[in-house]
Amino acid sequence: MTAAIVTSPALDPASRQVFSDMAQLVERYLAGATDDHREQLTQVTSLLRHASSFVAALSTALAEALEDRAAMWREADYYASEAHRLREENTGLLARIDELAAELAELKPQT
Repeated sequence: MTAAIVTSPALDPASRQVFSDMAQLVERYLAGATDDHREQLTQVTSLLRHASSFVAALSTALAEALEDRAAMWREADYYASEAHRLREENTGLLARIDELAAELAELKPQT
């Protein structure tokens, strides 16, 4: 019954260990429990199963959101690098225009 709590592949190892420890604790209590306590522990086990599913879903959603954010940062970094490169190229071209304008001024006859 409690094995389902810790088998979710979306759980990270630390969460899996926590849920495994809780499952073992529940199993230990179930072994010596009266019928009333067994029903309560079964309900706790069900709550743990739902909690682990929620944690797994939340972990998956968070991992996807972080990957999306990382992809956006990589894209923004690419565009920032490209803008920097184009700015340097533009500065070089403007300097070359100034040089050519100066050369042209020297070549024009003085009036």
